[in-house]
Amino acid sequence: MVSQTIGSSGGPTNNSGSINSKQIGLGSSLSSIDKIMSAGSSQNTNEPYDFYINGDGFFRIESQGEILYTRTGNFDLIQREA
Repeated sequence: MVSQTIGSSGGPTNNSGSINSKQIGLGSSLSSIDKIMSAGSSQNTNEPYDFYINGDGFFRIESQGEILYTRTGNFDLIQREA
């Protein structure tokens, strides 16, 4: 949905120039959020920890003690502190 409200412009005064017309609400708003689960095209990245999911599924990862799921497959190895 796009909406627009226009206010009138004003002429110059002793202290300032003319005022442009006001445009309020010019823009867009969100109408829906869709989950697109289809796979994109596979690409060779030559990175040893880049993975591609062909079909359904998620990668299960842990971040700061929280279990998360993602379809993004560009990973890095990090060394955990003992």
